[in-house]
Amino acid sequence: MSAATIVVPRAAVALVPHGAIDSPAPSSVFFRRFTVTGWAIDSAAPAGTGVDGVYLWAYPASGGPGTPLGWAQYGIARPDISAQYGGRFLNSGYSLATGLVNSSGTYTIVAYVHDTEAGGFSQQQVVTIVEQTDPRGAIDPPTDGFTVPLSFTLTGWAIDVNGPGGVDAVYFWAFPVAGGSPVAISANAAFGLPRTDVEAEYGSFFKNSGFSVTITNLPAGTYRLVPFVHETTGYFSQIQSAVFTVQDGAHGGIDSPAPSSVIPGFFTVTGWAIDTAAATGTGVDGVYLWAYPDSGGPARNLGWAQYGIARPDIAAQYGNRFLNSGYSLQTALAIPPSTFTVVAYVHDTVAGGFYQQQVVTVVRQFDPLGAIDPPANGFTVPSPFTVTGWAWDTDGFAIDAVYFWAFPVAGGSPIAITANAAYGLPRSDVEAHYGPLARSTGFSVTISNLPPGSYRLVPFVHETKGFFQIQSAIFTVQ
Repeated sequence: MSAATIVVPRAAVALVPHGAIDSPAPSSVFFRRFTVTGWAIDSAAPAGTGVDGVYLWAYPASGGPGTPLGWAQYGIARPDISAQYGGRFLNSGYSLATGLVNSSGTYTIVAYVHDTEAGGFSQQQVVTIVEQTDPRGAIDPPTDGFTVPLSFTLTGWAIDVNGPGGVDAVYFWAFPVAGGSPVAISANAAFGLPRTDVEAEYGSFFKNSGFSVTITNLPAGTYRLVPFVHETTGYFSQIQSAVFTVQDGAHGGIDSPAPSSVIPGFFTVTGWAIDTAAATGTGVDGVYLWAYPDSGGPARNLGWAQYGIARPDIAAQYGNRFLNSGYSLQTALAIPPSTFTVVAYVHDTVAGGFYQQQVVTVVRQFDPLGAIDPPANGFTVPSPFTVTGWAWDTDGFAIDAVYFWAFPVAGGSPIAITANAAYGLPRSDVEAHYGPLARSTGFSVTISNLPPGSYRLVPFVHETKGFFQIQSAIFTVQ
């Protein structure tokens, strides 16, 4: 259906047999952004839920025209409704993350339900809420409706536009969608992280308005996760919430790059992902990576990671069938220096879909650039073996050496490569891409001090600005 073709009267036509707006609660106070959730069915329908869409409007109590909020996402699983009315009414929930940018005031939210039995719209339960202009904030996308493992990280932002003073902490509660007591999130959220996107919209005073929290105390289930902002005035206020499904059996994380690390244009993302609920195998058959700029703008598609890399540390913890659970992607971001969040979406063979795994926030830096030459990543080599590659600083700072460290994939202390790499070898391919100044940028090193095992070999480039890591690779030494 198209919102442009809808004509809905403000007055009720006829009540849908069953349904309700669950949130926001009546007379609740919201701050510009909020989420409307609820459910709708028509038990008179011979099949399905009897409903195929829900459209939401907001009507100011002071009078004047209503504001169309848009189509809600309809078809969200509601086990509580199916338990009461029958299995065919399971996917009867709806949700819409929306907002009002008008001045403070009281609004009535009305859900118009499109009923397949009656062939038209009916007005469902209404709710009256009060808008205030501050504080403001939100959980970062991608969020609403996503599946996450038992340990997952949320980021977002919160400000009070009436500062100075403002926000000093953010706390979280999780409300089970199926009903039951809310769960207090035991982890403390870090608050005061830099957010250049918020700074750009609201001013430099609000730059350090980001928050981040890793949640580990929720059992499997679907929850509405609500951030409560604490202000220096002593008041708590709710900002935009999101629905998450916590999946039992899903485990994993991004191992590198490390949080808040500074990376060049080329970098490698590594990690692991399993689902212990799978009857066989690792329970995962793919990992797809995206990068989301903290300053806003479109997300960057990084691509499919190589999945199935041996992880003896994971096998030791979870069992041998989870040995080949690692992933790796050598990628690049051709963007100016900025901060962005890398998100791994894991394709789960048990659930039959993607869930959002642990995220990591890193800082992109233009230079230096460089890489280990292929064939490299995942190869088995004898001892000794030779590694070649290139490194160049686009700003013209002189590189004078390249050093290597080997990080055991199975865990343990890194090993310094004792051999000195030759640097300054001719590289016509790099010259062709970056110009004649980049010709003598090659390196070569013969490594002989690694015992058998699998390692991530990391080149560290030394220049007048200091040390920088360039693209790494995994080798198995026989």
